[in-house]
Amino acid sequence: MFSIQFLLVQWRTTENLLNLTRLNMRYACQYVLYIYFPFIGKVIFFYMFFLHKNILAIEAEKKENKIHTHT
Repeated sequence: MFSIQFLLVQWRTTENLLNLTRLNMRYACQYVLYIYFPFIGKVIFFYMFFLHKNILAIEAEKKENKIHTHT
């Protein structure tokens, strides 16, 4: 997926930006909101999506097991 090094670089750039814009924090907050929130949202979405698929698979398996036990 993505490496820790990439995240560290991202954090460094964010930190530098925060240091540069200590006087006007509003722009730094906007930067963080626009860059990181969609990323976090995507991660949560994919996590939920795969979790949902797994739950459906488990449910299907349970039904299959019930059918096998009855016959």
